[in-house]
Amino acid sequence: MCLGLYVDYFIFFSEDKEVEEKFKLKLSKLTNVDFLGQDSNFLGLKFQWRQGSDRVQAHNSQEAFADTLVEQAGLSSLSVTAHKTPYRFSYPVDSIKADPTLNENQRLAIQAQYRSLVGPLLWISQGTRPDLSTITNMLAKHQNCPNNEHIASAKYAIKYLNGTKSRGIRFDSQSEEK
Repeated sequence: MCLGLYVDYFIFFSEDKEVEEKFKLKLSKLTNVDFLGQDSNFLGLKFQWRQGSDRVQAHNSQEAFADTLVEQAGLSSLSVTAHKTPYRFSYPVDSIKADPTLNENQRLAIQAQYRSLVGPLLWISQGTRPDLSTITNMLAKHQNCPNNEHIASAKYAIKYLNGTKSRGIRFDSQSEEK
């Protein structure tokens, strides 16, 4: 049985319906709880379920969260051309230097904008998109002193996300190892 819990909201599933029913019964005896049926969303995660007589599969993605990030980044009006990777080839993030010509107000404005892009990328890379983890980690290292090129790199990763937002993580009760 698998259980996801956040404050007073939880989701659970099992290969065995009897296990789920026993869990519901025991929990109902301990506290007042409402069981709302099969959930398709939990804390910004979208669940797509497939259940057979001997198998349970769940595909988790964060499509709605990705859509919000794309819109927040001002990229929703662009036609989607999915990049093959979230990296800008021949332009490594770690080679971007701080811009010493920025005054304090400009630096703070760029820093706020940059953090509003990198923070959600961190959330999505930790939730369902490990393919974004490396670039997000590199971007996060520059949150104290970003410049417009860092923002361009973050937006490049967000464009990649926009073109691949239905990707996620699949869980399967049957091992595919042979």
